Amino acid sequence: MIDRAEALYKPTLHCIDIFDTDRSHYDEALAFASTAKELGLQDVLKLHTGDWHEWERALPADFPAIDFLWIDGTNPGTFQQFWPRVRADGGLCMLHSTLNNHANWQLICELKNRQASSFSDFELVSLLEPHKWQQNSCTLLRKTSAYDPSEIIVRRKA
Repeated sequence: MIDRAEALYKPTLHCIDIFDTDRSHYDEALAFASTAKELGLQDVLKLHTGDWHEWERALPADFPAIDFLWIDGTNPGTFQQFWPRVRADGGLCMLHSTLNNHANWQLICELKNRQASSFSDFELVSLLEPHKWQQNSCTLLRKTSAYDPSEIIVRRKA
């Protein structure tokens, strides 16, 4: 446990998008990447232009587990593909627009049923943003399949 706690932690934010429907998103991402470089954080931010599914399938076997995964435009296929890559010892996955989108709500109901009917490898909470009319919610999952509550880890930054 001490070796793990003392291991250097090097977080990385991977942003993946096709950027073909809204050029402004691409411009914003480039501006964010430029700012990260100016601040010396270029190793922390990785901008990828492409399809999520193709990007994930092309990852090497030794790609590190994901600490925090944000899925915008949630669908069951995307969730099923990326969920195994989330860290088993407390990694987080945030799903966007889950309570007012019928397709996403179905996925959340399936996850809640799985959680209630058997030993599950996650905890789940959905949050509503009542001040918004559209895309007014998100669901947070914390993966617990390898979580050890007796372990409190604070890692040093690389």
